[in-house]
Amino acid sequence: MKANGKRKTVRVAHVLYSFDSIGGLENGLVNILNNLRQDGFSHVVCSLSTLGSIKERVSARNVRYYGLNKREGNDLSIPFKLYSIFKKEKIDVVHLRNWASMLEGFVAAKFAQVNKIIYSEHGRHFEDIWYGHTLKTALKRYILNHADVLLCVSADLAREMAGLYKLQRKAKVIINGVDIDKFIPLSHSEARKKYGWSANETIIGTVARLDRGKNLDQLIEDISILGKENRLVIVGDGPEKSKLENLIQQQGQEGRIRLMGHQDDIPGLLNCFDVFALPSGSEGLSNVILEAMACGLPVVAYDVGGNKELIVNEKGGYLVDLNNRTGFSKAIESLIRDSVLRKQMGDYNRVRVSKNFSVKNMAASYSSMYALS
Repeated sequence: MKANGKRKTVRVAHVLYSFDSIGGLENGLVNILNNLRQDGFSHVVCSLSTLGSIKERVSARNVRYYGLNKREGNDLSIPFKLYSIFKKEKIDVVHLRNWASMLEGFVAAKFAQVNKIIYSEHGRHFEDIWYGHTLKTALKRYILNHADVLLCVSADLAREMAGLYKLQRKAKVIINGVDIDKFIPLSHSEARKKYGWSANETIIGTVARLDRGKNLDQLIEDISILGKENRLVIVGDGPEKSKLENLIQQQGQEGRIRLMGHQDDIPGLLNCFDVFALPSGSEGLSNVILEAMACGLPVVAYDVGGNKELIVNEKGGYLVDLNNRTGFSKAIESLIRDSVLRKQMGDYNRVRVSKNFSVKNMAASYSSMYALS
C-alpha cells in the first residue's frame, strides 16, 4: 500500500503475555524486530505482564514498548488498555501470540478496527482440550477461525491444531529462523578456554529451561554410564534446578556435569559442545536446535513436534521415538565414539540451516504476511 506515492509504513502491534525473559517465542520476536525493513514497518510490543532486559537485545530503533502489568486471573482492564494503545499508535496489524494474549487482544483489535489480525501458535497449548474446558475451547475455536491469518511455527503443529479444534481453514506455516552470521562454527579448543574445559574431552551439551517437560534428569542419568571422559553441560534456569542439582549429587557426578544457569553467550557455549542433545518430550519448533545446527553440531532429539522438520535423521543427527529412552542414550553414545561422524553430521546441519532456516528467509515471510494489500 502506498500513500502520496510513497510506501506506507505498516504499524504492527505484537501482543504477548510477557516480554521479560528469554524463551523461544520471545527470541523469535527479537529476530523479527531486528530483521524486518525499518523503512517499511514500525512496531509496538505489548506485554500483558512485564517488560524486562530482553529489550536490550532489540537493535531496531522503530520499536515502542508497553508493559500492562496484568493482575493475576482475569483482568478486565487489559482489553481497554490494548484498545487505547492500538488507537493511539494507529496500529494497522495486530499479531497475537498464544492463548495468554489471544482473547483480550482479539477483542481489543476488533473494536479498534485494525486492518489485519494475526494469531500464531508457538507450542502445544491445548490444555482446554485436554482438560475439557468447553467454554475456553469454544472461544479459542471461534478466534482461530475468524482471525485474518492463522499462523503456526511448524507444519506438525498446524496439523495437530486443525484436528483438535476442527478448524475450517488451513494455517500458514513460518518456521523460525536463526542468525547464521551470529551462530557459526568456531574452534572447540578456543571456545573452551573461557570455561577451562579441555580440548580433549567430549562434551554433550544442551540449552533449555529447567522444567519437567525437558526431561533433563534423563541426560544426567545417561551421562553417568557413558564413560568418565565425557562431560555434560546444561545451560538454562528454571523451577527444576534444585531437583537436578540433587540428582547430580546422588549420582556422584559433580565433576562431570555442570549446570551453567542463564548465560548470554549461547553461540560461544554451543561451540564448546561436541554433541547437542535435547530430550524434551514436547516441542513446537525448537529455536535452540536450529542454533546448534547453525554452529555445526550433530543433534540428538526425540521425534516430537517440529523436530522432524529440522533434523534429517541419520544425516544431521538422530531422531528417536519418544518411548525409546535406550535408543536416545545409544544415539549419543554412537556420536561420542565417532568424531568423523560428528563432523559429517555437523557440516550437513550447517549447510541445511544456511539454505533453509536463515533469519533473513524468516523475515521475508513475515514481511509478506504483515503487508497491507
